[in-house]
Amino acid sequence: MEFKNFISLGYYCNVAASMSRLGIRSQSGPFDWYISDFQGVLDCLENNFGDFLYKENLQECMNGFAIKDVKHNFYLGHEISISFAHDYADIYDKYIRRINFFREQIKQPTCFIRAVRDDNELDFIKSNMEYINSII
Repeated sequence: MEFKNFISLGYYCNVAASMSRLGIRSQSGPFDWYISDFQGVLDCLENNFGDFLYKENLQECMNGFAIKDVKHNFYLGHEISISFAHDYADIYDKYIRRINFFREQIKQPTCFIRAVRDDNELDFIKSNMEYINSII
């Protein structure tokens, strides 16, 4: 199978950065620029991003310079320029654009790339391949 797209499923931002250096990344995706829990990524994919970055799931952290999505266990550290309250609408809109682009890309053969966070995540992947494949 020849892949038309390569998409980061994250763990952290170096996945997207490395894909750019290799020339296989076409645009920012919804999982590129933050630290993510793989189960949270799978939950977002499974519910078609139905509750992605909902304000009620977000908390400011790191003295207001980062955001934590407590539902999906994501940490966004590159998004706030002035304050969470000021920047939220722009951040949300940016991610909706990335999600829409992601949805278009995956209509063609796609290779998903994720850096494995630790041994626990690797064990989870090994034990849940059928579940993971059913989602992606």
